[in-house]
Amino acid sequence: MFSNQIGFFFSHLKEEQIKVELKNIEKKAGRCLKDQEKGIIALDIDLLLFHHRILKPQDMKREYVIKGIKEIFKTETKETL
Repeated sequence: MFSNQIGFFFSHLKEEQIKVELKNIEKKAGRCLKDQEKGIIALDIDLLLFHHRILKPQDMKREYVIKGIKEIFKTETKETL
């Protein structure tokens, strides 16, 4: 089973530090090279944007990413009103 999720956060960390932390989370969730070679991915976390810069343009076109971003900002707008 696979579930796509979108998250939005602020951080004082630099881009590379965030990527390292995301890889550490993947490893703690059980992601390993041996499984990855078999096409088994326990968890995949990608950093798509950093400081208004798109890091993964192809992913930004995916329907679940577009939908997730719209949901985040719709919720954020309602909560701030």
